[in-house]
Amino acid sequence: MKKLAMPFMALALIAMLSSSSWGHKPEGVEFFAPHIPDELIPEIDGNSADWTNWFPSDLVITHDMLLSRAGNDPRDIADVDVSMMIAWNETTQKLYLGLEAFDNFIHRDSENQVDIYTEDGWTISTDPDHSGGFFHAGDLDQNVMGTQGQQWVVHPPAQGPATMWVFNFGENFFEKIETREWDAMWFGHPPWGHLGVGPPEAVPVNEGDTNVTLFYEIAWSLFDHLDYDGPDSSIPHVFEEEQIIHLNIHYQDHDENGDDWDSQWGLNDETHATRDGSAAPDWVMVKVPIEATTGVEGETWGRIKASFR
Repeated sequence: MKKLAMPFMALALIAMLSSSSWGHKPEGVEFFAPHIPDELIPEIDGNSADWTNWFPSDLVITHDMLLSRAGNDPRDIADVDVSMMIAWNETTQKLYLGLEAFDNFIHRDSENQVDIYTEDGWTISTDPDHSGGFFHAGDLDQNVMGTQGQQWVVHPPAQGPATMWVFNFGENFFEKIETREWDAMWFGHPPWGHLGVGPPEAVPVNEGDTNVTLFYEIAWSLFDHLDYDGPDSSIPHVFEEEQIIHLNIHYQDHDENGDDWDSQWGLNDETHATRDGSAAPDWVMVKVPIEATTGVEGETWGRIKASFR
């Protein structure tokens, strides 16, 4: 494993200040995803202990580092508080996400599994080959939307298991939602997509549950070209050390019925970041020394980076 020649926080600070990726959002900022040693690859079951025993605490994205997409949301962690851990593995060729969300009020209609805009959940946009550009808007034909970049929607489990699917992908997408054909999309299921939400005592959620903390685990095979017909006609992404991908993550919070979110917190505040790779943050795949138990003294890299906002 390649070891860094200086403390990781110092290296990260230099990368931020000297980054050539000024055209991406947030400008001049790079986030870092550490490599997971094979023996520490988490079981995707919603258990946060598989992450907290090794993940470098100075690479955790905490709520105070996030930006409001609505522009004026009060930063009230008694209402919603989220954190993010992102990693990768060379052997499995997967991206791993450990996402935690505390929500003081759950809005999740158990009769409606597919409502994207009016329920609590995550919106995650992936552009693994870093090509940028819109992937489901503008002049794109419906059958090519979402092929070179994807907007994923992840809801907590209500009626049945947790759901993970790509928004606006393929022909007749909304008809497929109504008939639940979206649930059979191959790329959101093993062996390509794995999702687990816990802890067991907190799921499934019900409308009106209060003060709920959920941990979402995702393991993904990403694709530089994703074809609705299947993996044989798709181009898998190959993860490598020092590689940069586009990845954007938002948590949207709805405290009541309605078309508008109560708040939406994410890695940037670009209104089109969910559908445009060029507006998504840069993430660098890195290899750093990993110990089974990690502690950081003093000010973390997350705090240092936040001070440059």
